[in-house]
Amino acid sequence: DLYRDAHPDDAVRVSESRYQFAAGAPAYDIVYRNRTRYQSDYHIIHETGRHVWKDGIRLDYITFTDESRVLNRDEDRKMQLSASFLQEISLEDDLHRNQFDHLTGLPMIGRLFQDAPERIREMKEHGKTPAILWFDFSRMRDYYALHGFATGDTLIRGLAWLIRDQFGFRNTSRVNNDSFVVCAETGHLEEDIRHMFDEAVKLNQENSHPIAAGICVMDQEDISLAAAIDRAKLACDSLHEPMHS
Repeated sequence: DLYRDAHPDDAVRVSESRYQFAAGAPAYDIVYRNRTRYQSDYHIIHETGRHVWKDGIRLDYITFTDESRVLNRDEDRKMQLSASFLQEISLEDDLHRNQFDHLTGLPMIGRLFQDAPERIREMKEHGKTPAILWFDFSRMRDYYALHGFATGDTLIRGLAWLIRDQFGFRNTSRVNNDSFVVCAETGHLEEDIRHMFDEAVKLNQENSHPIAAGICVMDQEDISLAAAIDRAKLACDSLHEPMHS
């Protein structure tokens, strides 16, 4: 986990930037706080990344700069630049919190409503049929009560990243504590879900929990995104807390 030592308020934000870069975003430029077990205070890290191509192969060029070393050379400059970096971090965190879930780093439902219509339009233009999926962990309240909040949060985060990796970051949203919405195409959809269920069993050293899934195929021209989400949720809820995914 590259950002295991990052400040808790920064970890999800910077992980998401790095994930988007790995998925094809042309570049990223982030500032965050980091403290290793050998450091008594947090250091301000400036990280950048860009893609370079050589002989048809994409290479990732990433730089890490410990800005704290520059700051420590001059006390006045330290105070000035520290305030500047912390302000930038604060602005990035505010923007991120308004659109992305703090626990999983996934887009919130409002962001999905911004991005999904374009994704649906693109699928239809290429002759593909879009669908909305609703995933729900069964009886998570009991899981939290039995294993504690830290273990429960780890399970939620693990499922979120499984869904993200299977269906794509921009196609996935965390709706509430234990529910997720996905915009996907119908080709191989059931196989993708089964594969995700197989992987979900391994979460938390196989101390996972059943997952329910509901699907609404958007094969009608007049169905709205909101209506499709409602129908996918109804389909999921109809499973009545399954004992198995």
